[in-house]
Amino acid sequence: MAGENPLPTTVAVVHTDELMRVGIHTVVEHETDLQVLHTGERLDALTAEVATGAEAEPQVLVAQLAAPLDLGCAALRRWRRACPQAPVVVIGELTPLLVQRAVEAGAMGVLPLHVARTELVQCIRTVAGGGLHANSWLQARLRAGHQRLRSAGADAGVLLTAREAEVLRLMAHPAGHTYQVIGEQLGISEATVRTHRDNLFAKLEVNNRQALVAEATKRGLV
Repeated sequence: MAGENPLPTTVAVVHTDELMRVGIHTVVEHETDLQVLHTGERLDALTAEVATGAEAEPQVLVAQLAAPLDLGCAALRRWRRACPQAPVVVIGELTPLLVQRAVEAGAMGVLPLHVARTELVQCIRTVAGGGLHANSWLQARLRAGHQRLRSAGADAGVLLTAREAEVLRLMAHPAGHTYQVIGEQLGISEATVRTHRDNLFAKLEVNNRQALVAEATKRGLV
Protein backbone atom coordinates (compact mmCIF):
# COMPACT_ATOMS: atom_id res chain seq x y z
CA MET A 1 0.00 0.00 0.00
CA ALA A 2 1.28 3.48 -0.86
CA GLY A 3 2.75 5.33 2.09
CA GLU A 4 3.73 2.22 4.04
CA ASN A 5 7.21 2.10 5.53
CA PRO A 6 9.55 -0.38 3.79
CA LEU A 7 10.54 -3.49 5.69
CA PRO A 8 13.75 -3.13 7.71
CA THR A 9 17.01 -4.68 6.50
CA THR A 10 17.62 -7.86 8.50
CA VAL A 11 21.05 -8.36 10.05
CA ALA A 12 22.85 -11.34 11.62
CA VAL A 13 25.57 -10.71 14.19
CA VAL A 14 28.31 -13.31 14.82
CA HIS A 15 31.10 -12.70 17.33
CA THR A 16 32.70 -14.82 20.05
CA ASP A 17 32.78 -11.86 22.45
CA GLU A 18 29.44 -11.37 24.21
CA LEU A 19 29.97 -7.65 24.77
CA MET A 20 30.62 -7.17 21.05
CA ARG A 21 27.49 -9.11 20.13
CA VAL A 22 25.36 -7.12 22.56
CA GLY A 23 26.91 -3.83 21.48
CA ILE A 24 26.39 -4.43 17.75
CA HIS A 25 22.87 -5.73 18.44
CA THR A 26 22.03 -2.58 20.39
CA VAL A 27 23.38 -0.24 17.70
CA VAL A 28 21.51 -2.03 14.92
CA GLU A 29 18.21 -2.27 16.77
CA HIS A 30 18.32 1.48 17.49
CA GLU A 31 17.86 2.14 13.75
CA THR A 32 14.29 1.95 12.44
CA ASP A 33 15.42 0.65 9.04
CA LEU A 34 17.53 -2.20 10.50
CA GLN A 35 16.55 -5.30 12.46
CA VAL A 36 18.66 -8.02 14.11
CA LEU A 37 17.52 -11.43 12.92
CA HIS A 38 20.18 -13.64 14.56
CA THR A 39 23.04 -13.39 17.04
CA GLY A 40 25.57 -16.13 17.69
CA GLU A 41 29.16 -17.09 18.41
CA ARG A 42 30.03 -19.31 15.43
CA LEU A 43 29.59 -18.52 11.74
CA ASP A 44 29.54 -22.18 10.66
CA ALA A 45 26.64 -22.85 13.04
CA LEU A 46 24.59 -20.04 11.49
CA THR A 47 25.57 -21.14 7.97
CA ALA A 48 24.29 -24.66 8.68
CA GLU A 49 21.03 -23.39 10.17
CA VAL A 50 20.33 -21.11 7.22
CA ALA A 51 21.31 -23.78 4.67
CA THR A 52 18.89 -26.29 6.20
CA GLY A 53 16.08 -23.78 6.52
CA ALA A 54 16.14 -23.84 10.32
CA GLU A 55 16.77 -20.08 10.30
CA ALA A 56 15.85 -17.36 7.80
CA GLU A 57 18.64 -15.86 5.71
CA PRO A 58 19.56 -12.34 6.84
CA GLN A 59 20.15 -9.58 4.32
CA VAL A 60 23.50 -8.59 5.87
CA LEU A 61 25.98 -10.47 8.07
CA VAL A 62 28.19 -8.61 10.56
CA ALA A 63 30.84 -11.05 11.75
CA GLN A 64 34.18 -11.50 13.40
CA LEU A 65 36.79 -13.24 11.23
CA ALA A 66 37.59 -16.07 13.61
CA ALA A 67 41.14 -17.18 14.38
CA PRO A 68 43.22 -18.79 13.05
CA LEU A 69 42.94 -16.70 9.92
CA ASP A 70 42.84 -19.63 7.48
CA LEU A 71 39.89 -21.19 9.29
CA GLY A 72 38.09 -17.88 9.64
CA CYS A 73 38.40 -17.17 5.91
CA ALA A 74 37.26 -20.70 5.07
CA ALA A 75 34.16 -20.24 7.25
CA LEU A 76 33.45 -16.94 5.50
CA ARG A 77 33.69 -18.61 2.09
CA ARG A 78 31.28 -21.33 3.20
CA TRP A 79 28.84 -18.62 4.21
CA ARG A 80 29.22 -16.88 0.85
CA ARG A 81 28.53 -20.13 -1.00
CA ALA A 82 25.47 -20.92 1.13
CA CYS A 83 24.14 -17.34 1.22
CA PRO A 84 25.48 -15.49 -1.82
CA GLN A 85 22.81 -12.79 -1.52
CA ALA A 86 23.82 -11.81 2.04
CA PRO A 87 26.87 -9.49 1.97
CA VAL A 88 29.36 -9.63 4.83
CA VAL A 89 30.83 -6.92 7.07
CA VAL A 90 33.91 -8.08 9.01
CA ILE A 91 34.62 -6.31 12.29
CA GLY A 92 37.57 -6.82 14.64
CA GLU A 93 41.22 -6.10 15.37
CA LEU A 94 42.47 -5.45 11.85
CA THR A 95 45.84 -5.83 10.16
CA PRO A 96 46.63 -5.26 6.47
CA LEU A 97 46.90 -9.03 5.94
CA LEU A 98 43.58 -9.74 7.66
CA VAL A 99 41.90 -7.01 5.61
CA GLN A 100 43.30 -8.44 2.39
CA ARG A 101 42.22 -11.97 3.27
CA ALA A 102 38.74 -10.83 4.36
CA VAL A 103 38.15 -8.96 1.10
CA GLU A 104 39.44 -11.90 -0.96
CA ALA A 105 37.05 -14.19 0.97
CA GLY A 106 34.13 -11.99 -0.03
CA ALA A 107 33.70 -9.30 2.65
CA MET A 108 32.08 -6.12 1.31
CA GLY A 109 33.03 -4.06 4.35
CA VAL A 110 35.87 -4.30 6.88
CA LEU A 111 35.72 -2.28 10.10
CA PRO A 112 38.11 -1.81 13.04
CA LEU A 113 37.02 -3.00 16.47
CA HIS A 114 36.53 0.53 17.82
CA VAL A 115 34.41 1.77 14.93
CA ALA A 116 31.96 4.62 15.50
CA ARG A 117 28.34 3.52 15.67
CA THR A 118 27.45 5.90 12.83
CA GLU A 119 29.99 4.25 10.53
CA LEU A 120 28.84 0.75 11.46
CA VAL A 121 25.28 1.69 10.55
CA GLN A 122 26.34 3.38 7.31
CA CYS A 123 28.47 0.37 6.37
CA ILE A 124 25.53 -2.01 6.85
CA ARG A 125 23.31 0.19 4.70
CA THR A 126 25.99 0.47 2.00
CA VAL A 127 26.59 -3.26 1.62
CA ALA A 128 22.86 -4.01 1.85
CA GLY A 129 22.47 -1.81 -1.22
CA GLY A 130 25.19 -3.70 -3.08
CA GLY A 131 28.01 -1.27 -2.36
CA LEU A 132 31.55 -1.75 -1.07
CA HIS A 133 32.45 0.12 2.13
CA ALA A 134 36.01 1.33 2.71
CA ASN A 135 36.89 3.93 5.33
CA SER A 136 39.98 6.13 5.62
CA TRP A 137 41.49 3.83 8.29
CA LEU A 138 41.26 0.88 5.92
CA GLN A 139 42.53 2.75 2.89
CA ALA A 140 45.60 4.07 4.71
CA ARG A 141 46.56 0.65 6.02
CA LEU A 142 45.97 -1.07 2.71
CA ARG A 143 48.32 1.43 1.06
CA ALA A 144 50.94 0.88 3.76
CA GLY A 145 50.59 -2.90 3.56
CA HIS A 146 50.80 -2.85 -0.23
CA GLN A 147 53.99 -0.79 -0.09
CA ARG A 148 55.56 -3.22 2.40
CA LEU A 149 54.64 -6.18 0.19
CA ARG A 150 56.18 -4.48 -2.83
CA SER A 151 59.34 -3.67 -0.88
CA ALA A 152 59.64 -7.25 0.41
CA GLY A 153 59.15 -8.60 -3.10
CA ALA A 154 61.75 -6.25 -4.54
CA ASP A 155 64.26 -7.30 -1.88
CA ALA A 156 63.60 -10.94 -2.77
CA GLY A 157 64.04 -10.20 -6.46
CA VAL A 158 60.44 -11.08 -7.37
CA LEU A 159 57.04 -9.40 -7.19
CA LEU A 160 53.97 -11.56 -6.56
CA THR A 161 50.34 -10.70 -7.00
CA ALA A 162 48.13 -10.96 -3.91
CA ARG A 163 46.59 -14.19 -5.23
CA GLU A 164 49.98 -15.70 -6.08
CA ALA A 165 51.10 -14.93 -2.53
CA GLU A 166 48.01 -16.69 -1.16
CA VAL A 167 48.58 -19.77 -3.33
CA LEU A 168 52.26 -19.84 -2.38
CA ARG A 169 51.44 -19.62 1.34
CA LEU A 170 49.04 -22.56 1.11
CA MET A 171 51.40 -24.61 -1.04
CA ALA A 172 54.06 -24.14 1.64
CA HIS A 173 51.69 -25.05 4.49
CA PRO A 174 52.94 -27.96 6.66
CA ALA A 175 49.66 -29.78 6.06
CA GLY A 176 50.68 -30.31 2.43
CA HIS A 177 47.36 -29.10 0.99
CA THR A 178 46.31 -30.56 -2.34
CA TYR A 179 45.54 -28.16 -5.18
CA GLN A 180 41.85 -29.00 -4.75
CA VAL A 181 41.96 -28.03 -1.07
CA ILE A 182 43.85 -24.82 -1.88
CA GLY A 183 41.19 -23.94 -4.43
CA GLU A 184 38.41 -24.57 -1.93
CA GLN A 185 40.07 -22.37 0.68
CA LEU A 186 40.56 -19.52 -1.80
CA GLY A 187 37.23 -19.95 -3.56
CA ILE A 188 38.82 -20.66 -6.96
CA SER A 189 39.01 -23.71 -9.22
CA GLU A 190 41.80 -26.28 -9.06
CA ALA A 191 42.75 -25.32 -12.62
CA THR A 192 43.17 -21.69 -11.54
CA VAL A 193 45.36 -22.79 -8.63
CA ARG A 194 47.58 -24.67 -11.08
CA THR A 195 47.81 -21.60 -13.31
CA HIS A 196 49.03 -19.53 -10.34
CA ARG A 197 51.43 -22.35 -9.48
CA ASP A 198 52.89 -22.27 -12.98
CA ASN A 199 53.31 -18.49 -12.74
CA LEU A 200 55.15 -18.98 -9.44
CA PHE A 201 57.37 -21.61 -11.02
CA ALA A 202 58.32 -19.13 -13.75
CA LYS A 203 58.92 -16.21 -11.38
CA LEU A 204 61.09 -18.22 -8.99
CA GLU A 205 62.72 -20.23 -11.80
CA VAL A 206 61.84 -23.70 -10.47
CA ASN A 207 59.94 -26.64 -11.95
CA ASN A 208 58.36 -28.46 -9.01
CA ARG A 209 56.52 -27.76 -5.78
CA GLN A 210 59.30 -28.80 -3.43
CA ALA A 211 61.80 -26.54 -5.17
CA LEU A 212 59.26 -23.71 -5.17
CA VAL A 213 58.74 -23.89 -1.41
CA ALA A 214 62.48 -24.11 -0.78
CA GLU A 215 63.24 -21.13 -3.02
CA ALA A 216 60.38 -19.06 -1.59
CA THR A 217 61.57 -19.81 1.95
CA LYS A 218 65.11 -18.84 1.01
CA ARG A 219 63.90 -15.51 -0.36
CA GLY A 220 61.69 -14.82 2.67
CA LEU A 221 58.44 -15.00 0.70
CA VAL A 222 56.83 -17.52 3.10
